[in-house]
Amino acid sequence: MYRPAPRTPCLAQTPLSTSSEKVLKRTSQPYCREAATLMRLLLDRQTRKEELLHALHSMHRTGRPLGGPKEYTLAIKALGRQSLWKEAVSLLDVMRLVGVQASVITFSALISACRQGSQWELAVSLLHGMILLGLKPDVIIYSATLSACERCRQWEAALTVLHEMYQGRVCADTIAFNAAVSACEKGGRWDLALSLLAGAALHHIQPDVVTFGAAASACGNGQRWPEVLGLLARARQLPLPIDIALWSAGVAACERSQAWAKALELFAEAKLSGLPADAILYTSAVSACQEGARWEAALHLLWEMRQAPFSSARRQQTDRGEGPDVVVYGAVVSACERAFQWQRSLLLLREISEAGLR
Repeated sequence: MYRPAPRTPCLAQTPLSTSSEKVLKRTSQPYCREAATLMRLLLDRQTRKEELLHALHSMHRTGRPLGGPKEYTLAIKALGRQSLWKEAVSLLDVMRLVGVQASVITFSALISACRQGSQWELAVSLLHGMILLGLKPDVIIYSATLSACERCRQWEAALTVLHEMYQGRVCADTIAFNAAVSACEKGGRWDLALSLLAGAALHHIQPDVVTFGAAASACGNGQRWPEVLGLLARARQLPLPIDIALWSAGVAACERSQAWAKALELFAEAKLSGLPADAILYTSAVSACQEGARWEAALHLLWEMRQAPFSSARRQQTDRGEGPDVVVYGAVVSACERAFQWQRSLLLLREISEAGLR
């Protein structure tokens, strides 16, 4: 068990680097060799997770404090970067035991560590805990908490945190707002995503392409393609550079809603915009061709994808365990089959086999 001991300074036996010496001089001096070793590892971003854990446990065994708030916050940040959220949060208890008061920056580091570890409940709990201690969360802390909720598809918690942010008179920025909209999108609540977007002006928030993209994706998942077209129209009227991701969301929304003709129309507009098309855009367009039995267009899009450099990148982004090329080939084969182009379907299946795609 960790037991705080009197602060007895001792010198580190291993020499510090120049940069480490400067940081240590700006903060409280380490109190023993284990503390100095841990500080040295914390300052080195190349430190391996195992080294950091070993040094942290060695420090705990001494029963001595690491230092002041700056040292503990530095440790929490380093642990968070290594996805060691449990160890990061445990340091808050250690700080209480040794009588070191946590600051706003400390809680910011803790909540960021929870966000990295997808621990949304703990992030919200820490947010409320710091308020009870009389500390005022800033927009960065609220954004990290909202991001934790968004990662875990907790749209209700995200909306609650956003409401608390407004009540606390903390000016929400676009990053925090986008996290709430994305949480609604991931939670399948397209209606709430649109509601947030409609009320953005009331809170002096300027939506960006990420905002519209998340809202469009939410509507697409809900097969609300007319709303997606409305979002695209709104985005065009604002001084916003519409990126390819927003176009992709629009095409995907129409494709999911089986409005394949509109999906192909949007795809053509996206290409005319001059932006470099990505694999998501092409995959949605090919799927639209499948729905409409547009086998010739599907084959042409497949040919264009072969010439483009983005297939491998898209394959790395997918989380379905199969490459996007398989998805695209399957859609093209299906389009050919629906148009009774059996020979072309067999040729495509042979290509899939020869390419070793799975």
